[in-house]
Amino acid sequence: MPRITRWFLKSALIYLVCAIGIEVLAAWPSGPMHRIAIQLRPSAFHFFFVGWLSQMVFGVSHWLFPIFSRSEPRGKQWLIDTSFVALNIGIVLRFFSEAPFWQSVYPGTQTVLLLSIALQWVGFVAYAVHIWPRIKLKGHG
Repeated sequence: MPRITRWFLKSALIYLVCAIGIEVLAAWPSGPMHRIAIQLRPSAFHFFFVGWLSQMVFGVSHWLFPIFSRSEPRGKQWLIDTSFVALNIGIVLRFFSEAPFWQSVYPGTQTVLLLSIALQWVGFVAYAVHIWPRIKLKGHG
């Protein structure tokens, strides 16, 4: 298993645990963190879908899809590395810009949110460019 695949899978599991943790705290009405967890629910959904699901798909597909060539069996390494780094920085920045209480701590949350969206877009595009040659049929453009 390639190292980057292990990084994708490990980070996916971390985001899954975080998403479930936030949801448990939000569902526990008498809990000490209930009000904060309610505000973090958008982040929990983001952790689940982008952090867990997307990274799980990216890691497993990078590992299992057909080889690209003998010299570069899994394609350009810098693209998949860029995807991993950009996606994870974007998810973390999204966490620190999404909940309303962050606006009182840091007034520039809108800028951080836009940066997080841009980084996640870079992560998804880098992944698409990386994996595309491995999914097209030989002889078909």
